[in-house]
Amino acid sequence: MPEDDAFFGPALKYHRGCEHIRDTTFTVNSYLARKPYSVTAERKTKSGKQLVWVTRVKEAIPKFLPGIIGDAIHNLWDSLELVTTAAARKTVRNDRDVHFPTRGSKQRFECAVDEGFKKWPSPGIVGVFKTMIQAYPRGNGYLLRALHDLAIQDKHRLITPILSTVEIQAIVGYNKGGNQVILGMPVQRGPVKDGAELTRTPTIDGLEIGDNAYAALTISFDQSVPALKEGKIVATLIQIAYDVQAALDLLRPYV
Repeated sequence: MPEDDAFFGPALKYHRGCEHIRDTTFTVNSYLARKPYSVTAERKTKSGKQLVWVTRVKEAIPKFLPGIIGDAIHNLWDSLELVTTAAARKTVRNDRDVHFPTRGSKQRFECAVDEGFKKWPSPGIVGVFKTMIQAYPRGNGYLLRALHDLAIQDKHRLITPILSTVEIQAIVGYNKGGNQVILGMPVQRGPVKDGAELTRTPTIDGLEIGDNAYAALTISFDQSVPALKEGKIVATLIQIAYDVQAALDLLRPYV
């Protein structure tokens, strides 16, 4: 794409954001591959009839991960801002105070789109924003609204991923002959906190203190953006990127 193409800037920012998402994915997968946690049978209850399974965190989330996530967020949001100002420049020379419209409700969003009508190159773009993009909570583009909130938040406080839940999928023990025994059980979920009790199981043949469970760890956003509460970091960023790409495709004809 030639640099004088009005869509060059939005596309550049979008692809740079996707590169940061790939870096985020690699960092998270590498961290999980190191098995930085365990769920272990550490003791028996006083009655001796149950084993207490405890979560242990051996390695914290890499400290540099918030920086990569922030870079992904800002580049994706900037791509939306750039495509909006590029559209406005086809009608007015001054694109000051022109922003990608997003609000906290449908009514306020549609008012913002209507107020910006004179800045758009075609009345058709108003319909695109209202019926297809809908960048507000509960709209089609609710994740675009969440992206806006994340971009604002990251200017004031780091977006810190958290170890939100650990999920036991099976328990591994050994029978008297020393052979491995895998016991299926209903999925157990709990908060990730070093030393926290996750669940209890009966003391049966094949399970002893020191045995481990097959467990999966979830790395999520914290609760500061309600729309993303405990949303998985990588999956959520990928979905946001898809929604940004869809919005860019819808707006490109007006640039």
